[in-house]
Amino acid sequence: MIAPVSGGAPADDVACLIIGAGPAGLATAACLREAGVPFLLVDRAGAPGGAYRALSTRITLASPAVLDSLPGLPLECPTTYVDVGAYRAYLARYAQHAQLQVTAAEVAAVARAGGGFVARLAAPPEISARVVVVATGMWSSPRLPDTPGLDRRDVPVLHARDWPGAAGLVPAAGALLVIGGATSAVEIAEEAARAGVRVTVAARRKIRLTPATLLGRDVHHVIGPLERLPPWLARGYCSRLPTLPATDRGFARLRAEGRVEVRPQVVALDPGGRARFSDGSTGNFDAVVVATGYTFATPFLPPEVARAPAGQLVARHNQSVSWPGLYVVGAPCANRVDSEFLRGIARDAPLVARAIAARLGA
Repeated sequence: MIAPVSGGAPADDVACLIIGAGPAGLATAACLREAGVPFLLVDRAGAPGGAYRALSTRITLASPAVLDSLPGLPLECPTTYVDVGAYRAYLARYAQHAQLQVTAAEVAAVARAGGGFVARLAAPPEISARVVVVATGMWSSPRLPDTPGLDRRDVPVLHARDWPGAAGLVPAAGALLVIGGATSAVEIAEEAARAGVRVTVAARRKIRLTPATLLGRDVHHVIGPLERLPPWLARGYCSRLPTLPATDRGFARLRAEGRVEVRPQVVALDPGGRARFSDGSTGNFDAVVVATGYTFATPFLPPEVARAPAGQLVARHNQSVSWPGLYVVGAPCANRVDSEFLRGIARDAPLVARAIAARLGA
């Protein structure tokens, strides 16, 4: 049985299986629907949104809203930037607009079978698919440092993915320790400092910041041509996936005002929220947020599928270099350098849909 174009209940056989209902999965499904390709869209949560269902609604997306639309439905935003809460609502509208149905299912394993694939779900049945699209992103696999004592629970310790906002974590006049020095760490520090929290950011390296604007334009517009480079022209970035500098939306000013303190790497977390730093200094904190990034984990795929050192699938024009018919959307360098970002997803999804339609003869 082939799943209907809009998705549906798990079927024994589908033309295309899409794993993940975040922006990448939704955009790909909408483009496949437009191309007339039958598909089944599955997600563990059984609802659209992906990571945006879990992130704090107070977080503001780094890129301007004009770059955050998905194919077929403009993101209408009265301000230059959109926050997570508004973007979450947009993704719900997007699914409704494109008539997408998300099936609640967790994929445990994908294997090759004949000219296609077999996906084993955490609960029966198995699904046979002629092509598979991996759109799971990275948010489900937070990376934690091996700092001694970080597993203590006498003070709240959580990953940036689970940041609830300063008011929901730190008591009045409390102190927050943020471990990390990239985008999430800087954004959380800015938000918490503005809420009156005493913030310390501990980073292994010097915190790199990019200005929010350059020559009067948002920096994302200026660097756009570089982001669209093909992966072979950015081999270092695509193989190592270095940490991107954060956009400065007040961090430098807050630091200069003494509302954010920067210290070196945390070497241990002692009972009661006492942190020890690599320069020998210490500090007491009411909560700790670990903002040390994510890994692109695809445990449902076997080791034989080629991955970059950072964990993402190695792809050429969004198709796995190891398994023809296995596509990836929303991962670094899947097609261009910016393929992991919303603007890259919006460009890649129609290309993937057309490639799948041609492959299936739709």
